[in-house]
Amino acid sequence: MTPAAPHKLPVELIESVLEAVDAHEDILSFALTCSHLNSVVQKNGYLNHRELIASVGHVQLWKHLAQNPQLAAQVRVLTIYDAWYQNLIHRTSYRIPATISRDVVSGRRLEFETCWPLLVGLQTVTVYPPRFPQEAGSSTLLMICSHWHSSIRSLTVRLINTQALDPDSLFWGMRNLRELDLTPLASHEPIYHGSVTFDANVYWPSFCALLALNPLLEVLRVPPFIDEAPRSARLPYLPHLRVLHIAEQGDSTATQLALYAAAHPSIIEFSWDAKPGVAVTNAPNLPRLERLIDTNPALVNAMLSGRAPSSVRLSKLGRFALSADTLPVLRAVGASSLRSLTLVSVDSHKTLVDLAATYPDLEELHVPKKFQDDKGWVSRVMRSSGITLDETLKLFPRLCIISGVAHDMRVPAKEVKRAHPRLHRVNGTRVDEA
Repeated sequence: MTPAAPHKLPVELIESVLEAVDAHEDILSFALTCSHLNSVVQKNGYLNHRELIASVGHVQLWKHLAQNPQLAAQVRVLTIYDAWYQNLIHRTSYRIPATISRDVVSGRRLEFETCWPLLVGLQTVTVYPPRFPQEAGSSTLLMICSHWHSSIRSLTVRLINTQALDPDSLFWGMRNLRELDLTPLASHEPIYHGSVTFDANVYWPSFCALLALNPLLEVLRVPPFIDEAPRSARLPYLPHLRVLHIAEQGDSTATQLALYAAAHPSIIEFSWDAKPGVAVTNAPNLPRLERLIDTNPALVNAMLSGRAPSSVRLSKLGRFALSADTLPVLRAVGASSLRSLTLVSVDSHKTLVDLAATYPDLEELHVPKKFQDDKGWVSRVMRSSGITLDETLKLFPRLCIISGVAHDMRVPAKEVKRAHPRLHRVNGTRVDEA
């Protein structure tokens, strides 16, 4: 790229511009505010439009794509969000200036609607619908459903309330999907204001009908349903289903979903944040399962209980409650296959030592910061009720990723990498780029 001539603007003015465009987080956005850089970047095709994360309020972006349909055709992955979700979106997204109000942004749909038909190569779409029910009727989601691209194979809708999806909406008529995700916003998100659940009596028939229209689904994430589901509506068999994630359910839909999971022996990845009572009585048997993640510990225990040692070939297991009593249950998972393990609780350091004797080749391990019994193994120097990094690596020498351990973060990453060459990440911090 040909360098631009040095500017002579006052430092104070430059700082004001940086602050206005939020360039500390998105230097690309700042660069494109310079007309010279913008023209060079666009002319030479340096900007990759394959993935976009934007709002309908980014008027100039949609105008630019509408004027350059060859660029619009490059877009494969699109995340489109209502202005209320600004702080939840990835840091590399185009930013909405703070001076633009939500009402103005929500009203500027014409440019996006003009551009939408040109996104002929779209494959994956994620939508964050409006926050308020009264806006749902004119939402971006409704417009997308009304002018659906047959090329789209993956659809994710992040809900903050169910009114954004009327049971008679065009959304429930979507076809040709390979992946469907209706997971609501998680409770830890800053914009979250309560539990997002679907009334099964109202939405269950529409949900079942949607699945029937998409027999090629491979990945399905089921939203939470409450109340009684109509007996007349049944979940259709999906012959290509490989990944199934289920949110916490009411008793009625939980029973149906447990039987539904068991009817799909081809599933290789499964999760279910089930209630303990439901978990024990409805544990499905999935013979080809490779990854059991983010699942209620009671359900994990129920799925492994009674299985012969090393008969379950999981590569990844999440949310296991480790104790002297449950370790024999865990041994149903073969040591030759298990590479990633997440422990939600550990009764003692001795049990962790016993775990290491069975699974010495773990490559990823997540442990709680505190164990129930601190006797016998805890480092007196660190004064921790958990376990230190060095102590853990003595037990599991092949670990590449580890979290929950006591570690002095003031130690330079370069020194950590030198001492433990296999390590990539410690407590969420990368050490392999030191």
